[in-house]
Amino acid sequence: MKRNIFTILFFAFSILLVDCYEHPVEPSKDQSIIHKYGSGGGGGGHTETLVNNLSFPALLASDYSLTKLPSNSFLKIYVGDYPGLTASEIAALTTTGPWYPQKTEGNYWQADYASLGSNFVSFVDWGDNIESMNPVLNRPFRLEVVLFAAVSSMTAYNMALLEYPSSLNELQGTNTTTYLSNWATVATNSAKLVIQKFPLNPPVEPVWNVNGYWEGLETPSNISFAMELNIAGKLIYGASEGGWKPTEIGNYRITFYTPSNMVDLSHAIIDNYANYISPSTIAVSAASSEGAGFPIVDVNNNLTYVDVKVVTSGGGGGKKGK
Repeated sequence: MKRNIFTILFFAFSILLVDCYEHPVEPSKDQSIIHKYGSGGGGGGHTETLVNNLSFPALLASDYSLTKLPSNSFLKIYVGDYPGLTASEIAALTTTGPWYPQKTEGNYWQADYASLGSNFVSFVDWGDNIESMNPVLNRPFRLEVVLFAAVSSMTAYNMALLEYPSSLNELQGTNTTTYLSNWATVATNSAKLVIQKFPLNPPVEPVWNVNGYWEGLETPSNISFAMELNIAGKLIYGASEGGWKPTEIGNYRITFYTPSNMVDLSHAIIDNYANYISPSTIAVSAASSEGAGFPIVDVNNNLTYVDVKVVTSGGGGGKKGK
């Protein structure tokens, strides 16, 4: 009996440990926590949660800040067996290593960052799932947006997948190699995401209200949306708590904007590394029956949005935005 109790307790502790290690820290307006690594101390010897390191350059709006690291540290080499990767991928990693994983005590580094200044956003990258599948009724749907701006030679760290790609357990790391990037992500704490359902008889062209919603569409849904430092070391915008979980089928408009125009999208285009939409294109339409979202940059209103169709099952299919 004692042995069985010990086994159960050990298993429960293992689950808790994995959960604390693998799941991202909730976004915080005090961004100094991004690069803090605790080692216990007063108050019961609590150790701060290990988080990701900034690996890709960033431009920071006036309402967003980072704490400068005094130096880098590479103490813990990755010693796993690369679960989820192919033999050829593993071979490439072993020849370019050693690799130092994210979320590991003793491993911390920091790419270049600077004030946003007067830089314009060059392109908006919506999450690939938004452009390739339907949201499904009562299921979490990941909502992610990344803003990129052209820069002049900012230092970035070479990153690679080490474990479980495209999953909650994904792990990445660096081999300490740096390169000069001509792109940086744009960070602000003022970003908002608004979700509105199309009525049965939508207006020919909904009108954007400066208070943060489309007139002619249904009441906006509240969703937690903020900056995240993802496992690849990029500052991105994402919905917490698993994303958006729609409770009704139908067509919806998902809109990304910043109050007081904290970020300038007037020169931006849509870029998912394969397709582009001209920044002068302003379109209004419900999502197609195929289910693919087609992101739009509305330069007149300094925002970007995508129309999607919520279905009862499935979610795949549809072509990417053109």
